Amino acid sequence: MYSYLAKFTLVLLVVTAPCQASVANDNNGKLPNILLIMADDLGYNDLHIYNGNPLAHTPSIDQLAREGVRFTRHYTDAVCEPSRMALLTGLFPARLSGRSGSRGISLDVVTIADSLGAAGYRTHHIGKWHVRASVRDAWPDRQGFGSYFGFINQLLLDGKQVGGRHVYGQSRYQDPWLSENGEPAREYSGHLTDLLVENTIESIRAFADNQPWFINFWPLAPHFPSNPAPEWGSRYPQTREGQYYALVAQLDDGVRRILQALENSGQADNTVVIFLSDNGGLNLGTDNNAPLHGRKSEYNEGGVRTPLIIRWPGRVPANEVVRQPVGITDLFPTLAGIAGAGIPANLDGQDIMPAISGRQLQPRPQFYQRFRSGRFGYTVLSGDGRWRLYVPEVSGNTGLHAKPDKPILYDLQADPGGHRNVYDQHPEIVAQLETKYREWHRSARELALTSTEEIDGIKLTGSDLQRTPGYGGFTFAIAYFKGNSPAALSGPVAGQAQAWSLGIENGGGEARLRFADNALTGKLTPPSACNTLIATAYFKITTLHPAEENNRLTMALYQNGRLIGKRELMGLPESIVDTSPATTVGYSADSGKRFNGRLGTPVILNSYTSAQTPLTVEELHRELCPQA
Repeated sequence: MYSYLAKFTLVLLVVTAPCQASVANDNNGKLPNILLIMADDLGYNDLHIYNGNPLAHTPSIDQLAREGVRFTRHYTDAVCEPSRMALLTGLFPARLSGRSGSRGISLDVVTIADSLGAAGYRTHHIGKWHVRASVRDAWPDRQGFGSYFGFINQLLLDGKQVGGRHVYGQSRYQDPWLSENGEPAREYSGHLTDLLVENTIESIRAFADNQPWFINFWPLAPHFPSNPAPEWGSRYPQTREGQYYALVAQLDDGVRRILQALENSGQADNTVVIFLSDNGGLNLGTDNNAPLHGRKSEYNEGGVRTPLIIRWPGRVPANEVVRQPVGITDLFPTLAGIAGAGIPANLDGQDIMPAISGRQLQPRPQFYQRFRSGRFGYTVLSGDGRWRLYVPEVSGNTGLHAKPDKPILYDLQADPGGHRNVYDQHPEIVAQLETKYREWHRSARELALTSTEEIDGIKLTGSDLQRTPGYGGFTFAIAYFKGNSPAALSGPVAGQAQAWSLGIENGGGEARLRFADNALTGKLTPPSACNTLIATAYFKITTLHPAEENNRLTMALYQNGRLIGKRELMGLPESIVDTSPATTVGYSADSGKRFNGRLGTPVILNSYTSAQTPLTVEELHRELCPQA
């Protein structure tokens, strides 16, 4: 597996040469500090300045917006984890298995913290992480942050333990269990929001030297449950709505204290402050997202459109409003541009600083998807921001008056809040967006790997947390060819030591797929000139109720696009694979045996594949055997 040092070296190799800062720096040549604050489940209607909500008492964040620029069409994913992946990497989370089952960000993926750290920034993460908790390499200190204080997942805040191991329990604001720099979590006295704000203030004071810093503050507020500190809760009605807005007001006061610390330390003028939310609000007891339709977990406007504010005194104009569509993937290239740091090639996001100067951004469609009940649900926002196509994956998930499961098309030019389904009126727009989505799905789900020639075959490395099966979707596809030898094709086709294997056995008459101790066999038809084997699986590993009996594995085998075997298993361990060895093709690292035929170039996808998925097994077969 990659070490952190190896990842740091990788950052220096993959990023482009440091780029010119987006806005000229005149503070004695000192690079600007960067403070990024991302609220959790804060909706469009939860800041007074965005929609005039009289219940939203947010004077400090509103003032931040008046001193900088606010974006009215900032888009995210509809839930926490994939949005956080997108912010950190500048990539759509599907490339990292986000929303369809994820083990975290692989160490060979450069994060914004990696990039800023390589440019000389001190990097510190505070608060919620929620970019996987079970894989140690996915924690902040392995993802570019020199230090961190907070919690890997809000379900660890109550300190629940089973057999001496910290496990998922309940979200908790009062007296939370927090961790620092990978040390075991311990209970802290006080309210979570206050504890995290105080660490942010202490860090701002401690970092007031000549080295630029990046502080990434991700509070839990105002995420459910709505439990503000007593001094704040007592000021508001004892209702679900009242206590929610008490929690929002407490967060706003925390922002006030942080901004005051910047002023008091003399760093405010040379600090870029970004404020945003990871997704829309839940609409529990109040309409968090008005005038937008929908809520968190839905790909409606209310679920994916959130506040975004940027303040940089003297460089960003005050009280500016940008109405161009932008996305959370844009923050990486924007912040790297501000800092003159390296930017990896082929990010999905773009630098949005030109929009602040009134220039038009390059139109880019936005794509998000999730996998549930054997189907992909997805949304596409057109590059010009006018059209949103939303295809739900399960019945009743739309919350609209349209029939369950019916695809939805919004004309956001005529209907900015996304309330009316115009799917039937614009079949040509639907067809265009569906085509874009299928093309994107294929490119987003294939892993970029490093191939090394071996004596017995090839070895594939990279994208460890997506390439190694055991959580979410996985597909391995390869062509094999009938040669001149009369011997039947047989032997190991591919696999990872002690993790999984695919081979042809029993005189060439059977394919066998194995994940740890779980095996599936399928009967093969005699080979033709070009043939394919496609092994695919989906690991449903529960987090809210992590008992092994709740975990499930679906595995399937295809020959030439035809299903030859399928099996569903219940009661898996939390992770069937704890390591990420190289993937071997044409030989087995466990047995040393070789495949006796010729193999094509393999394809590994971080998703499940079937006859119903956007990329079907038949399409994958034709791609690998185009003459078949």
